[in-house]
Amino acid sequence: MKDRQLRKKQNDKISRAVCAELNSGGGVIKAEIENENYSFKTDGIGLDLENSFGNLLPCVRKYLDFMQQDNYFLIFVKSWSSEIPGLKIVTLSSNLYKRDITSAKVMDPIAALEFLKDRKERGEVLSPKPLSPPKRLCFGVQEESNIEAAAADFFNRTKLKYKEKLTFTESTHVEMKQFSTEKWFQRIKEILPQYVSAFANTDGGYLFIGVNEDKQVIGLRAESSDLDKWKGEIETSIRKLPVYHFCGRNREIKYSHKFLGVYDEGHLCGYVCALKIQRFCCAVFAKEPDSWHVEDNRVRQMTVNEWIRFMVDAEPMPSEKTTYVPEALYMKLLLQHEGLAQVVHKAVGSVHQGTLIFSRSWSLDLGLQENENVICDALLISKDCPPTVKICLCNIIPRPNTMKAVQRDTLKNTIEKSKCNSKQCKRNPQEDRKKLKRNEQQREQTKQKMGDLSPNISIITLCTWSICTS
Repeated sequence: MKDRQLRKKQNDKISRAVCAELNSGGGVIKAEIENENYSFKTDGIGLDLENSFGNLLPCVRKYLDFMQQDNYFLIFVKSWSSEIPGLKIVTLSSNLYKRDITSAKVMDPIAALEFLKDRKERGEVLSPKPLSPPKRLCFGVQEESNIEAAAADFFNRTKLKYKEKLTFTESTHVEMKQFSTEKWFQRIKEILPQYVSAFANTDGGYLFIGVNEDKQVIGLRAESSDLDKWKGEIETSIRKLPVYHFCGRNREIKYSHKFLGVYDEGHLCGYVCALKIQRFCCAVFAKEPDSWHVEDNRVRQMTVNEWIRFMVDAEPMPSEKTTYVPEALYMKLLLQHEGLAQVVHKAVGSVHQGTLIFSRSWSLDLGLQENENVICDALLISKDCPPTVKICLCNIIPRPNTMKAVQRDTLKNTIEKSKCNSKQCKRNPQEDRKKLKRNEQQREQTKQKMGDLSPNISIITLCTWSICTS
């Protein structure tokens, strides 16, 4: 594709789909190939996708596998399991900004996590800090607070001289911009969210637009009759910025802005757009976090509240995770049944460590009659719960009791074939540690307990995205 914008749009769409699958238990992304001459063997995935995946994941091969099938490009996505404590979801961009000396930089997920934890811990005591008033500069001593004070003095002026040079520079609290284009106000609206977020999330500061890189006042060409309209649009843009409160006080972003007149030999020739942003009590976003998940079989962007809940409020993720075996069969099932990954992920639920053993059909494995409504069977073995059978069904749903009876009989056959009746399905861990006496009375007791398998059989319905557990 020669169209750069189209290529970026498609790259972003695939990146969001990968992010959503990572955050929703994994799955398969199927993309139609437009280039008839494309071959995965000779062309690979391309630098755009390679860079996007590399920025998203610490180890791409750990989470993604690629395949070409006829005219489709397939991406097999595994469930996210971070090695970094507390990083529970994948995020393309936090859209949380901070000041880093003279720049406004977006926080990466790790920095965002630390920032949010800090704000949460200090939320009840951290209040907006008014910007420092101008203070006297000491001879021979220069520090950043002097720059902030000089910027405050400049902000309070009513008239500026064309091409006058400022006596202070950019810093953590000061940013200067100059737009020569006629569409300068559109550019202000584009950059405003990230600079307001950065100053509000750091320590407050000043944004002066109409001052060039040499610190000379140039100004923006504008009619005085348009100033009120532009002030209103700036106010609307700031009020639309997403915020999140840990303090429970629901304060708004505090700021003030004005247009300072620029004069050349006594004649008004332009304006400097000046904004003063105060430190915010909690978190200000430039826009909604760029993080996605699968909901109702659709890729959907998380809201600020959802994203914060996953980042800060959710329970810590364990270092271990549930593994799916055999992996080749699981990947093949994902390819054949759209949405299966999310259903399985939901069925596993709160189990954090264990193994889910898949089979096309245990009935067939044991030489019994196949049930055509069963997509697959799986046995969940975990320290968090007793061994549990998961049965994934397609559109026609048989009665749950009937299905459970079939699976219970299947397990009975498995036990008989393994010839270890007396050691199967022990619900109480303490009993498992006791020495089992191999006698007729114990075997009889085990047969009677086979009926207790029913509560450990889950019926998973793929078509309705629901899980029925007795």
